[in-house]
Amino acid sequence: MRAPGSAFPEPLRPEQVEELLRRIEWLAARWEIPLPALRRALREALMDRSRQEPQGGFSDEDWEHLASLRAGLRQLAEALADPLPPAPEPVPDEKIEILIDVLLRAWILERYPGHSVAWWVLLWERHGDDIARGLRPFRGALVEAGELERRGSLAEYAVDFLSHFLFPHLAEHDEARLRQWDPLKGPMGPWLREVVWQLAWDRTRLRHPELPLEPEEGEDAEGLPWAERIEDPFFSWEEIDRVLDLEGPYERLRKALNRIDWFILDLAAEGWTDAAIAERLAKTLNVRMRRETVNRRKQRARRQAFCVLWKEWVREEDLPDPRIERVVAAYGEGGSAEEIARRLGIPVRELEALIAKARRILRDRLM
Repeated sequence: MRAPGSAFPEPLRPEQVEELLRRIEWLAARWEIPLPALRRALREALMDRSRQEPQGGFSDEDWEHLASLRAGLRQLAEALADPLPPAPEPVPDEKIEILIDVLLRAWILERYPGHSVAWWVLLWERHGDDIARGLRPFRGALVEAGELERRGSLAEYAVDFLSHFLFPHLAEHDEARLRQWDPLKGPMGPWLREVVWQLAWDRTRLRHPELPLEPEEGEDAEGLPWAERIEDPFFSWEEIDRVLDLEGPYERLRKALNRIDWFILDLAAEGWTDAAIAERLAKTLNVRMRRETVNRRKQRARRQAFCVLWKEWVREEDLPDPRIERVVAAYGEGGSAEEIARRLGIPVRELEALIAKARRILRDRLM
């Protein structure tokens, strides 16, 4: 195999550079970010991107395309070098990441030199984790379908999914699906996870039993009790998101929760709002659910998740304080911290200390 960068790169034409610069100026205006500051921050990011080593094996032809892509990124970075602001204003990192995705997408859509490798850089090197996370809710269904080994790596499967399903989906009909991403609505990563989620659901839905079309009885009540609206002190969404990346806990929760609660839990851990989850349930699963019902089910699923993992990973005889087990059991029955403290007959401050110990114990067991 030819060494990286040894092929003579094909440069961008002047009009191609100008087109990319116009895209940058357009986004700077929409974001209301001073163009000189954006140019400087983006120039540094592009130079870093052009020096990054690729992931995976490439053919000789791929190395040639990669050399052209790297040379084009450096060429664009040099075009951004003048003028530079004397005192550059800070630019949010998220905006620079969006801009790099915008430029790589333009590379693909306009067939600039190195565009075939730009697909790989954009989808896998930059968003491989997003693709794997989009597949995460379907690990069990993929195992049942024989597409993934029970202890197989979801990241490794994501490469096959990218090659055989995601890439053709984004590339068909003159890249129509890839063109639908709107950078003004947010980063490409969350959008890409949703595309993967939809594709994975299409591949696995025939293997699932029919899901109910209406909310469960009694779940369409107006409003929610205060206990369902407060922030849960036992399990943060960031902690749940980390837990769902672990194979053992993932499998336990998938089996313990019903399918709808499982999907709600996973989307909530990704940061989806109640309204967005309700819309996704209706659009993809044909499950109609009010936003308030989603919130209720979300809080219930979070409590179930904590209790399931606690029973699996924590032994009562190992606890430093026997009251911790009573606190966790009461937590599983529902209610706010004040209500739990009242039921157990202990001060709220003391309950909060026991809650903090329970969280640390479970986190240490899982992580």
